[in-house]
Amino acid sequence: MNFKDFIVKLQGLEEKQKKIIIWIIVGILATIMGFFWIKSVIYRIEYMGEVNLNLPELENNLETFQNGFNDIESEKVKDEIADDSIIEAESKEEIESQIKKLQEKLDQIEENNQ
Repeated sequence: MNFKDFIVKLQGLEEKQKKIIIWIIVGILATIMGFFWIKSVIYRIEYMGEVNLNLPELENNLETFQNGFNDIESEKVKDEIADDSIIEAESKEEIESQIKKLQEKLDQIEENNQ
């Protein structure tokens, strides 16, 4: 029996029989999809148990990061007071290098948290 004959046979059935066939197909597909959904949920729950946030280390890194910015601000204030609000070229380069180092630290912290 080829596919065209099968379709013609289905078209010749009564409406009640067509609805029964459709509901059987929907039930089979729902069962298959439900199986994979439940399997996925079980896997995700098991994986959630393995996540380690390590909050004390995160707090230390954030404190270090904040202290670094405070050091930059205090250095900037010192330069402004000493040079009548003008930052020397060397101090500006030092501040920029400190900012770059802190940005790298922040990037590392974000990578560790992900």
